[in-house]
Amino acid sequence: MKKLRKALRFIFRKNGGHVENKIGRRFKTFKKENYQQLFLNDIGYILSLKKVPLDRFVIVLEDQFENDETLQKLGVILQNRPSRLLPVRHLRFEVFDSNHIMPILPYIDCRILERIQIVHATSCGVILDLSKISELSQWKSAKQVEINNFWLSSAVPIQVFFGFERVFATMEVLKIEDVLAVKETFLNSPTSSLFQFEFGEFVGEHKLHELFGPPMVNDGDNYWKFGESDGGFTLKVCSELVRFER
Repeated sequence: MKKLRKALRFIFRKNGGHVENKIGRRFKTFKKENYQQLFLNDIGYILSLKKVPLDRFVIVLEDQFENDETLQKLGVILQNRPSRLLPVRHLRFEVFDSNHIMPILPYIDCRILERIQIVHATSCGVILDLSKISELSQWKSAKQVEINNFWLSSAVPIQVFFGFERVFATMEVLKIEDVLAVKETFLNSPTSSLFQFEFGEFVGEHKLHELFGPPMVNDGDNYWKFGESDGGFTLKVCSELVRFER
């Protein structure tokens, strides 16, 4: 028997919103013009029934300021659920900053959560503050994190990613010390499978040949191999990204 995928997608709009409760191929959509309280009542009821883990839980904001109150109230609903933590495997945020993440993320069951996606809702190049997010048990327990259309400042230590198996992120400044630290993580952690960092600036890139020796070259990209064949991994460096892959 084919497994039914369970997902909730919340879309917050300037003048209204809707929720899709998706189970398998069936959709149930709730729509209201002046939706906030009725919307929250519906969501509170839906989430109170969720005991089986959701495959996907998606938060989409289409306005940076209009939906702050609704998002805070949704956080209160999650906080007050009878079983408290919401079981979700894949959590996706399409938001404007970390303030739109913190009302939700602490109330996700970290024993179930596997994948976190954080996407800027409308543009690219905005700095994301990870200081509070990276301290949460949900962040530390997940296996995969993807941060798209946000930049991470040089104040974010590369070590905040070392508990993950797969990482996709964009660094404002990537340093050669970061590359060395990720290499050591791959040498010592067999569960690390793919770390990809795009960057605005790579400080110390000229030291790669000195530290790792002559690279293999393919289509203009430089490659290095490390470790034994079974547990080994490669480092790819090109003009816009650094990628470790096992």
